[in-house]
Amino acid sequence: MIAVATQAPGSGIWPVLAALLAVAGIACGTYEFVVLIRSLDELQQRIHMTALAVGCGGAVMIVSSLAVASALLQWGPFQPAFTVVIAVAAYYVSLFAISRRYH
Repeated sequence: MIAVATQAPGSGIWPVLAALLAVAGIACGTYEFVVLIRSLDELQQRIHMTALAVGCGGAVMIVSSLAVASALLQWGPFQPAFTVVIAVAAYYVSLFAISRRYH
């Protein structure tokens, strides 16, 4: 006879490993960004920091408006899963737009 162990969904070691992997990925990305910024000259640092500020501000505005829309339209609880993806995309778009000003 085979015994089948039942566990609650989401329990076990895999969710913990996935969370640790996500944290490690974000930490590596942050470290590489800091190394990039430190290797640039003053003008390039200013361009990247302005793009970072615009990108993160844009991401906050987009995520906030989605949260308000989901509350008003009763879409259910808002899950900001793609906040980092929105912030990175907004950073690169603003970096492109700002760097065109200086070239």
